This record gives sequence, structure tokens and C-alpha cells, in this order.
Amino acid sequence: MKPSDLDSLLEDALEYLAGLAADGADPPLARHRLRDLRLLHPDRRMRLLWQREDYDGSIRYDLLVWPPGDGTISLSYSPESGLPWSLRGGHRVSDRVLLRVNGITMEVGQAIACLDFLWDETALTDRLITSCLLRQELEEDPVDLTDAELQDGMDAFRRARGLLSTEATTEWMARRGLSHHDLEELVAAELTVAWLRSKVTAWRSEAYFRQNRALFDSARVATVRFPGRPEAEKFAEAVRGGGEFYGEAERAFSAGMAASGSGLFSVIHRGDLTPDVAHDVFQAPLGTVLGPYAGEAGWSVIRVLARQPAVFDEATAEFVQRRLFAEWLGERRKSARIDWHWGSVSRTATSSGPSLGIRP
Repeated sequence: MKPSDLDSLLEDALEYLAGLAADGADPPLARHRLRDLRLLHPDRRMRLLWQREDYDGSIRYDLLVWPPGDGTISLSYSPESGLPWSLRGGHRVSDRVLLRVNGITMEVGQAIACLDFLWDETALTDRLITSCLLRQELEEDPVDLTDAELQDGMDAFRRARGLLSTEATTEWMARRGLSHHDLEELVAAELTVAWLRSKVTAWRSEAYFRQNRALFDSARVATVRFPGRPEAEKFAEAVRGGGEFYGEAERAFSAGMAASGSGLFSVIHRGDLTPDVAHDVFQAPLGTVLGPYAGEAGWSVIRVLARQPAVFDEATAEFVQRRLFAEWLGERRKSARIDWHWGSVSRTATSSGPSLGIRP
């Protein structure tokens, strides 16, 4: 970087930080103003960090700038009336803070709000860490949603949850302690994550599909799950001994043997199964009863109804993108610094591996 370019960057960045301090800007306003600074220096990656101080409630802002090939510049500004630096270095972590990933802080309230909306197929700790990683990426490369995009997203969000009236939506929000602004933020988060997933994966999804076509072969199956192996084996033996599959499933459920809430019919893909289960599902004659297999949700007995070789249609393209996005997040996670600040046990979460059997 030329000295004149660096001088200009530092001058504009310090003016930006001083303006935030002078106006007592909250984080949404600070992020909005950062767009103007990015327009002045479009070839510089920037990221704004903030921390609310427990001592006086003030917000400390730090700006990270990555000049091409020149390392990282970290800038902070403390006004004359600000909290002394010695106290900033000595403050304890707020009781509200659950974890921090690459400097992105998540409070307990934010974590609870995430649980109903993000990554239903992953473990709790994975969801929280993933949320921080996504926020980091989107703060460095923000997405500006139009009012029309946000409204379309809000309508889709409500339809997906059966909230087809104002009264139903208001009641749903009240049960979760959410304001309309909170709901807009949740919907915006879903939309920006979808944008990021497309940005990261769309350009290579078709090539990935061609190289791994067999992973996306699908099968339509009926699955009955049981909490233990003995119950699953008893059910499978009854069907193989001449019992009708769905009749035996009804009897098992009525007797309290089968697990509830798991759903009977589903579409599964070869790539989501362990090799032994995939071999059985995609080689056995249609109508065959397979299992029981051990999995995350207990023991499963499967009846194969139909199979379909993979084709690169719209649904498969989205499935491929989600798989690629999960791999991309896994790589980000490997290099992330994860600091937990909640609970009694020091945690170092590990990335989720493949399922041992059938996904719930």
C-alpha cells in the first residue's frame, strides 16, 4: 500500500470512529455508516467490532482493516470522557455472553432465539457457532435487502409456520417474547444466509454434482423408529413373518413401542447414509424391509418404496448447495477461535461428522 493511500485510509477510519463516539451511535447506526467508509475504500476489507462495557453501559468500537498483502490494521478511538483503557482491559465477561467466535459475541438471549430458526439438522453447539461464523462473514460483506425482498421473506416465513393471519402471528410472537423488529431481524438473517449460501456455492454446484452424482441418488422410504434395539427387532421379525408393514407399525405405536414424532414417509439421499445402509437401500428389491439400523434417533426399520437416480433439477441444485455450504462452514470452523463464556465446563466443540445411520 502506498503511504498516501494508507494516510487517507487511516484518516477516514479515525474520523468514522470519532463520529460514532461523539454521537453515541448504536450498532445498527454504526453498521449503516460503515457503508460510506467502504465506498471510499472499496478495495479494503473492513469489519466493525463492538463491546458494551459492564461498568458504564458505553459501547467500544474497534475497526479491523485488511489492506491487500499488508496484514491487519486494528483501530480504536476512546473519547476524553470514555472509560479508561486500564478498566477496559480488566472487565469481566458479561453474564449475558454465551460464547465468542472470532470476536463475534453471542448473548444467551440471542442463542435462545436462534434455536427455533437455524440448522434443525445440527447439534445445539454447532448451531450457535455456525451463527457466529455467518455473522462474521456477513459483517465483512454485508447484504442490503430491499423492502420488497424483506416483505416477500416475511410472507414466506409466516406461510411455512401456518401463521396466516395477523392474530396468529401476534400470538406466535408473544409466546416467544419477540417484537415485530425482532421478527424482521430473524427473517432478514434467513434471507442473508440464503444469499451467502448462493454466493459461496452456486458457481461450483453443477460441477460438484457431476463429480459426485451417486451421492444424490434418492429413495422414498417408510421408516419406523424405536428407542431400543429389542423393540425394533420384534417389529422387523413380525413384518418378515407375514405381518403387514403399516398394520404392524400402527400396533407398535399404539403399544408405545415405536417412537413418536419421527414421521413415517421421507426421501433420503445416498450421501446422507452410512455405506452399509446406503448399500442395502439402493440395492434391495422394492418393498424390502431393512434393518434395524442404529442412528441418532434410536433404531430404524425401513421399507424401500421407490428409487430415483439423481438429476440436476432445481431441488437437487439446492440440496447440492446446502451440502457444499456445510463443507465450507466446516473449513471455516476448523480455523475459528472459539471461546465459551457460559456454563461450568470448558468447551471445545468439534465439527459434526456424518450420521451413524439414518438421520432423524
